[in-house]
Amino acid sequence: MIREGKVKVHLVIDASIAYFLLSDKEENVSYSIHLLLAQLSEVLHASFYEPLLENDRNTEIDEIGKMLFFSVSHAPVSYFCARKSAFFDLDAGENYATLVEGSYASAKEKICSARMEYRVSGNIEILLNTVLPQISFFLTHAAEWLGHRDGLPESEFFPGSKLLGYLEVLELNLWLELFGRDLRKLYDTDDQFTAKNIFSLSRHVERILWTFQIFPWLMEDGTIYVTVPFGDDLAALPVDL
Repeated sequence: MIREGKVKVHLVIDASIAYFLLSDKEENVSYSIHLLLAQLSEVLHASFYEPLLENDRNTEIDEIGKMLFFSVSHAPVSYFCARKSAFFDLDAGENYATLVEGSYASAKEKICSARMEYRVSGNIEILLNTVLPQISFFLTHAAEWLGHRDGLPESEFFPGSKLLGYLEVLELNLWLELFGRDLRKLYDTDDQFTAKNIFSLSRHVERILWTFQIFPWLMEDGTIYVTVPFGDDLAALPVDL
């Protein structure tokens, strides 16, 4: 909301949070306080970091970057909030890890189904309308896990550190470290919270697209061409297609 030329941020608190604050169960109280801290961190982000972009609106971005950025647009603030609130609930990493694993599994199921429909319809737009939101969920939760880890005292093991083993099987463990590096740089290095660096996060969307055998290309005329090799689809297709 903009009032008198200034951006105003409102915090809307669900009644269940207040209910948990009054709970006799310690885990409910911890959950609600941790969530409140994350929401307050979002206010800090909107008040301090986002205004830095007001004079940084002329950054050029190609058509692929524009298409993919939606899927990673929530990652910076999700990383920041999880990092700032990590000190209060050291065990939250377990929840974040579960969300990352669950969102990838869900994405795989829905994208595989959408690929099969694409083989019949040939409509790439419908396919991408399924794929990109699913990748957004995965990247947002991955950013939360990374932020939580960076907000903890340095340690090789912490609740939720098992995620690295899960991603290693998918050959995404090294990618996760690169994603974390790019998010960390936005906040740990002076003058790096820029539109250029934020838009550059789109390359991480492209990296996850590769795991689902979807490859966007920028043509010489500036348009986008997306290739979707048959891969594992061929064995699952009806014989009469």
